[in-house]
Amino acid sequence: MRDTTLCKITDSCPNLQYLKLESSKLSDISLEKVARLCTNLRCLKLDYNKHITDTSIVLIAENCSYIEYLGLCRSNITDASLKQIAKSYSKLYSLSLIDCQKITDEGICVIASACPNMQKYILEGCEEITDISVKKIAQSNPNLKYLNFSWCLVSDESICAIARSCPKLEQLYLEGCNITDVSMSALANLRNLRKLDIEECEKISVNAIISLQNKIPTLNIIGWYSDLNDESDMDNLSE
Repeated sequence: MRDTTLCKITDSCPNLQYLKLESSKLSDISLEKVARLCTNLRCLKLDYNKHITDTSIVLIAENCSYIEYLGLCRSNITDASLKQIAKSYSKLYSLSLIDCQKITDEGICVIASACPNMQKYILEGCEEITDISVKKIAQSNPNLKYLNFSWCLVSDESICAIARSCPKLEQLYLEGCNITDVSMSALANLRNLRKLDIEECEKISVNAIISLQNKIPTLNIIGWYSDLNDESDMDNLSE
């Protein structure tokens, strides 16, 4: 979809509540019109629009105060957008920022503090996101059900914080994170956890995974592989 088509939609649908435009050739120009005319939006997904910047997102946040679900994957936004979103969207439930390389812990911490009802964060591939953000999320958002920190700078310290503070968590994605058996032990306390992705987490042992699986039999653990040369691990697997 191009800018001209979006402008026609906004002109004819001023009460629009759901707008999803993925992989589009949009610019800040057309989104500024969305900000002015579509003030009733509740769900806005603008994923994979690399031309989107703070210019339009800050304006949307200032004018569209009802948004609960927001997706801005692979956009060029910075913490400036996140700070305005936090100021405007107290009812925000879901935030998806896959591969947004310009956001940092500062912006995510502001969101976590200002939006206590958050249930879903997708921060996969955000290279500047660290334990600082995760611990703040754990402290501020106890109703979380879905977290994706794959390929973020996350360690056992923050995963233990999540395990202590977020009992409703159902899905957790940690692909490529620097976690160990310590995290596996902590996650055993999350009895509502149904899916765990630990692919490329090379410091986790088979024994720790088996123990976690035994404690939460319904848990689907994605991406772990046994070392066929480790006799102790193989003995455990055969029991």
